[in-house]
Amino acid sequence: MTTELKLDTGYAPHQYQLDTHERVKRFNVLVCHRRWGKTVFAVNQLIHDALSTDGGVFLYIAPYLKQARAIAWDLILNYAAHIPGVEANRSEGVIKFPTGSKIVLAGSDNDQALRGLGITGVICDEIADFRPETWPEVIRPALSADPKGRKGWVVFIGTPKGQNQFSELYDHAMSDPEWYAGLYRADETDLPWLDDDELSLARAAMSDNQYRQEFLCDFTASADN
Repeated sequence: MTTELKLDTGYAPHQYQLDTHERVKRFNVLVCHRRWGKTVFAVNQLIHDALSTDGGVFLYIAPYLKQARAIAWDLILNYAAHIPGVEANRSEGVIKFPTGSKIVLAGSDNDQALRGLGITGVICDEIADFRPETWPEVIRPALSADPKGRKGWVVFIGTPKGQNQFSELYDHAMSDPEWYAGLYRADETDLPWLDDDELSLARAAMSDNQYRQEFLCDFTASADN
């Protein structure tokens, strides 16, 4: 008889996060308005897969390593705190799980350190600020086989910053059935901390272009100036 162990990490996804966890494919692009909770979503996707995969290598990549640690390190430790056998090495930016899997924090500014590494799953945060060569030349080849020969997955997350490689990836995901494309505008999500009053206050403090970019996920907003 097999005994299934259930662990409560304290993660309580809102309805849009939960729906996205269920929809993700091997290749994914998520365009999210501010305060959607994309980093919380991302680290919990990594933790879930690290716990359910034997000997996997999972990465959280931001434009800079220092940025990755500032954004994701404490979040990962917070959700992994109640998992027996987790080991964390802050100096190396590595969290090891009892399954033999690990989550590694990295920066695209030193993407050459990732060459030759087989990746089981990777979160690319704010790909618009990555070197243009990082995805096609470094990350994509590493997804062909992880240490156990499994094909890896990728999730690109971010908020629009004009028309660049992030918008190009989203356009590609929209037309490729092998990819999942998700776009979450603040006026289409009813998150309680972004009610109509809060959005009105934000709109009053921002230019129209800024509001369209940050809350309405408009890739063309910055081109208006």
